[in-house]
Amino acid sequence: MRKRILKLSFVIVSTLIMLSLSSCGDSYKAKSMAKDFLNENLTNPDMSSFQAGTFGKTSHVSKEQIMEMRKFVSKLPEYKNQISYTSNEVPDTVTYLRVNYNLTDKNNKETKHSNTFYFDKELTHILGFTIN
Repeated sequence: MRKRILKLSFVIVSTLIMLSLSSCGDSYKAKSMAKDFLNENLTNPDMSSFQAGTFGKTSHVSKEQIMEMRKFVSKLPEYKNQISYTSNEVPDTVTYLRVNYNLTDKNNKETKHSNTFYFDKELTHILGFTIN
């Protein structure tokens, strides 16, 4: 009986470790995608101190909200007007990542920025992002 409990404990701990490592990989991928996206779509991509924060999943973001995010961001001067998103499909549950970074303007003035990026489940597309 004791061996069985030890074996079961080992399986549970191993599974938790594997899930934890998998989540780290997804977080890293999302961070990399967000940073690349900003480098492509900022009008002045002089970015520093890029840090990823909260990473998770939510079912509280609708397709309408994603479209509103895109519309809002297209009017802001720090982002290009014609940002190309590769997907218009919004799943029931999306993955999100909050990021913080600094931008330096032409006058060497540094400003802090914070965004939340929304991804599809497979982390293959950025669906939209908000300004925090």
